[in-house]
Amino acid sequence: MHPDQVIRLKAFALQYLESKERAFPKKLRKVETRTRLDGTTEETGPAVYTRGGVITVFEKAIVYDTPHDAVKFWINRKGRKTRFGDFIGFMYGEVPVHSDVRLIFEYTVDEAHIEARKRLRRSLRDRGVPRWWFDKHQAKSTLDRYTRPKK
Repeated sequence: MHPDQVIRLKAFALQYLESKERAFPKKLRKVETRTRLDGTTEETGPAVYTRGGVITVFEKAIVYDTPHDAVKFWINRKGRKTRFGDFIGFMYGEVPVHSDVRLIFEYTVDEAHIEARKRLRRSLRDRGVPRWWFDKHQAKSTLDRYTRPKK
């Protein structure tokens, strides 16, 4: 059996078990924590619903809940294996509850080329410059007007 198929089978089994019985019910709590100078922590920020669930851990990202969908997304989508990195394993923990989002994932490693693309995209959007126009006329320019944040 191919390693990807084994991972997919384990993810399907975990998702099936999770659908039958949750570890603890939905509860409202503040997920941002602030550490004081004396070492104690307090929860701040807006409150969100959380519950127990499976967290799929990759080398560069983690996906909350829906392990079967996370593994399918990682295996089938173009470029997703390099963007998420190698599969590490499943972990059980507290996951946020969102009814309108299918996959909740966050990157755990910031890659320089991805962050540079994000900065450029946001800067061009703020200035109202289409990406194709920038690539055609300004990409080779030595002036860094478009890569600097707008003041």
